[in-house]
Amino acid sequence: MNIVELMDALPLWSIFFILMVTILLSTEFGFLLGKREKKRVSEAKSIRTGPVVTATLGLLAFMLAFTFSTVTSRQNERKHLVIDESNAIGTAYLRAEVLPQADRDAVQRVLRHYLSLRIAAVQAGKGGELELLNTAKELQNELWLMAVDIAARSPTPITALFMQSLNEVFDMHQKRVTVGLHHRMPSVFWVILFGLAIVSMIVGGYDSGLHGGRRSITSLFVALAFSVVLLLVVTLDRPGRAVTQFALIDLQQDISKSR
Repeated sequence: MNIVELMDALPLWSIFFILMVTILLSTEFGFLLGKREKKRVSEAKSIRTGPVVTATLGLLAFMLAFTFSTVTSRQNERKHLVIDESNAIGTAYLRAEVLPQADRDAVQRVLRHYLSLRIAAVQAGKGGELELLNTAKELQNELWLMAVDIAARSPTPITALFMQSLNEVFDMHQKRVTVGLHHRMPSVFWVILFGLAIVSMIVGGYDSGLHGGRRSITSLFVALAFSVVLLLVVTLDRPGRAVTQFALIDLQQDISKSR
């Protein structure tokens, strides 16, 4: 199991706890190293660690900003894809209205079921999501076979438009799955980011211990601040519930009212 899969499996509260403890222990470890080094160095000698602390924390801030910008951009892309998928399903449903009555009722029934599955897949969490997505794929095959049968019996421009709409529905499904489940921050990136955070806290604690600083509650606030930011990044990178499904839910309600 790689680090991305591990973070997906852990609840957010446990990730926050692990981050807090890790940052606090890193700061304390650096502080003890600084205290130990201070005893070994005579007062006539001075060790300048300020520039190192500044550079390390600056690099960590840059990495956090870059990562946050990346996951936020991908989050916005997911939101737009929800709207696009809602439009595609709605268009296919409306174009099915012009099909012969028997075909229209059957197609719209399957589309309503498909829409319900797409909403439920996101709300189900990762365990049930994959199963529901597989069921949605089966409904896609069913819809396509129905469309092919309709086109064979009635090869009209209206039928062609309906099949085009179904293609767009299938394409949007694949785009959402690809962006939501597969376009994630790579494991090596998380290792570098978390490793840099640990090193930065060690260096900061070392500088405090070396220059005669004392333990204070500010270390807890620093750990809390960094943990919250890192947790936010992890949350935004997760697929699923972080993206609202209002567009699909509104479409489902509109279809229910029009029946």
